[in-house]
Amino acid sequence: MVGLCAFDGDRVGATGARAPDESGSDVVLDERVEVDLPHPEPSAAGRTGRWLRSEPAYWVGSVALLVAITTWLYGPHVLDSHWILSQPNFDWAQEVWFLAWPAFAIQHGHNPFYSSWINVPRGMNLMENTSMPLLGIVFAPVTWLAGPIVTYSLVLRVGMIASACSAQWVGRRLGLSRLASLLAGLFYAFSTIELVEGNGHAFLTFAPLPPLICYLAYRVVAGGMRPARAGLTAGALLGLEALISLEMALMAALACAVGVVVAALAYPRAVTRSRTLSVLAAVGWALLAAGAVLAVPMVTYFGPGHFWGPSHANLSIYRANLESVVVPGTFTWLSPLGFHLPTRLVYRRENGAYLGVLALAALVAVAVRGWRVPLVRIGSIAVGVLLVLSLGVRLNVTPHPTRIPLPWAVLARLPFLNSMLPVRLFIMIGLGAGLLLGYGLDRAIAWTRPPDARTDPRRAGLVAAAAVLVVGSLLPARPYPASQTGVPSWLGSAPAQALVPTDAVALFYPYPTLANNRPMLFQAADAFRYRLIGGQGIVTTTRVNRHAIGPLPPFDLPAVFLRASTGELHTPRPRTLFALPPLPPRDRATASRFLAFVSENGVTAIVVTDATSPGARLTEAYLRYAFGDPVTSPSGAVMVWPHAALLRAHAAAAASGVAGPPVGPRRPS
Repeated sequence: MVGLCAFDGDRVGATGARAPDESGSDVVLDERVEVDLPHPEPSAAGRTGRWLRSEPAYWVGSVALLVAITTWLYGPHVLDSHWILSQPNFDWAQEVWFLAWPAFAIQHGHNPFYSSWINVPRGMNLMENTSMPLLGIVFAPVTWLAGPIVTYSLVLRVGMIASACSAQWVGRRLGLSRLASLLAGLFYAFSTIELVEGNGHAFLTFAPLPPLICYLAYRVVAGGMRPARAGLTAGALLGLEALISLEMALMAALACAVGVVVAALAYPRAVTRSRTLSVLAAVGWALLAAGAVLAVPMVTYFGPGHFWGPSHANLSIYRANLESVVVPGTFTWLSPLGFHLPTRLVYRRENGAYLGVLALAALVAVAVRGWRVPLVRIGSIAVGVLLVLSLGVRLNVTPHPTRIPLPWAVLARLPFLNSMLPVRLFIMIGLGAGLLLGYGLDRAIAWTRPPDARTDPRRAGLVAAAAVLVVGSLLPARPYPASQTGVPSWLGSAPAQALVPTDAVALFYPYPTLANNRPMLFQAADAFRYRLIGGQGIVTTTRVNRHAIGPLPPFDLPAVFLRASTGELHTPRPRTLFALPPLPPRDRATASRFLAFVSENGVTAIVVTDATSPGARLTEAYLRYAFGDPVTSPSGAVMVWPHAALLRAHAAAAASGVAGPPVGPRRPS
């Protein structure tokens, strides 16, 4: 039996306490109270029916529904390491690498927060990246048994399911019905922003902790939990969330801060000395707990590779605008008017700001009808504040920016917050909106049942139609695509391991950068048998606010590799990735600089994959001129210049006493 419903300040709970109105000196925001009443002994059939209506059965059914939804979204390739979400490149390959590294580090006694197996010889500070080390550690057994690609697939699915269950649990604790709590969980885990991020970003898709953190903040403000206990728990959860996504932890903390400030301003007479001290004490305990969890990782964070300032040169493209809030994008089903997100919007993939006209109308209706209910008032204002913050530093009604400054312009100057992507605040907006819509659904269902009367079919039909329209306007457009990983199986064979042995420093074609990082996927799938030149990640560079891993000098060899793989053979230097030099002539001077690259960067093997492609053929011509003939896999898809061949080229060059090795007459390009 539900007692005091936290959302409903007009109801008297089982405790006999009533939430006072806005003129009162206090605001009771306690959670629901359940009272177990005696029941007659049921028959066998009655026991079965009672279990089906029980809370455990409700959760079993909810998880089954979530498994069905995620299976539809991600496809049947759960345990198949030959398939990967979307494509084996870019962020998808990087995410697999991030999940694989902690498992390898644990096995071999390395630092899970820093890796020298990538971006050789400099390494990479993983705490500066979205490396989610906690997920890599928790799912390490899966990585050891089935490989990192399976781990990645599982983390995405489990992340959505766990996130929905977390918000659903919070809804139940706040007094929402089972149906309304399920709606809140679905709205949070499958909001538009999560559908966008769910197409690859596991560190944002795996988000069960923020709802719990926000719930603990609510308990402290409501006075329903001791500050020490709530603060220590919330701080520990914040620390753990930071080991999944520091950005998400900051967003959760920001949402809690916004909620507390809004509550204080909305109910100033409730800001008593004892309540203020309780909140401050909880914050202190939370900082202590978070510091304890993050003590060791932060030593790495502030160590080699750390830098201050934004992680990207231009974060303004990662912001919402008012048009994108009401017009759906490609990840969401058609709006009632049949519009799609305009292609002129900047960086379309990241703009998951869509709520839709119907959901916005429902949220306004909930706010108006429930304004006297404390949590409805606080939640509605807090969601509005977060929406304003998600718009970035300037107001954008359409994709074209205006000169009207917004509050985020102040926050964007603060450390850590200056690397946050404002549009991702819609994850927290989805949590608040889901709970508010859940409350609205409960009130609407209650409206269909007048006192001392049966359910009004006309009212029930109206409520059902409204719910279907709101939910229908937010449904996913289609399942996510998948593709084969393309990991060369020959690289794991005994002949290849002899050519590229354990701890070798491998230079791959394509040269691993943000333009093409498939070698990171190959390295993770091969259990980090070799170290990797290049990669995709955030590192310190000499360029202000530009922290992508770039090619190493001498630049002739990277220029050949990168121009060949991108097809920019004759593109002017300023317009190429990393301002690449032009293609060098295939002569002895170029061969000498190729040898210098290998020597200065400690390369012990060169691997060319997709060897039949035009870019690989061009690269092969240069490598044959500099290092002689390679070893080719039986399929012809992979070519390897092993360490012995590189040493022979060095010896020949030294013996000849000329700029390049005497490998026979070659016609310069």
